[in-house]
Amino acid sequence: MKKVIFLFATLALPLTATAAQGGYTGPNETQGANSTVAQAMQAKDDARVTLTGHIVASLGDEDYRFKDSTGEMIVEIDNHLWGDKQVGPETQVTLMGEVDKDLNGTTVDVNSVQLGQ
Repeated sequence: MKKVIFLFATLALPLTATAAQGGYTGPNETQGANSTVAQAMQAKDDARVTLTGHIVASLGDEDYRFKDSTGEMIVEIDNHLWGDKQVGPETQVTLMGEVDKDLNGTTVDVNSVQLGQ
């Protein structure tokens, strides 16, 4: 019986130790600095960008036309990223994602949608 209790305690220890770990809570530079459409169009493939502007049209599937003061581009937003957010052309959004360059042009594959700035 003592062996069973010891084994259980040994296995449970890592679970309780990891639950109390902390971490860095400051700014996250891995998401890329604030960018414009013009900068995103010139960025390298897979560069991280943060765009602030407006989604002005749905192009079908998960593609949308995004616009800021420097231009327009297509962004891909997976359906699950919307959550319960209601966004129209007048709603300012901040999109975080990676530049995707291929034969069809330059788009941004969005990882996060935030309302406002």
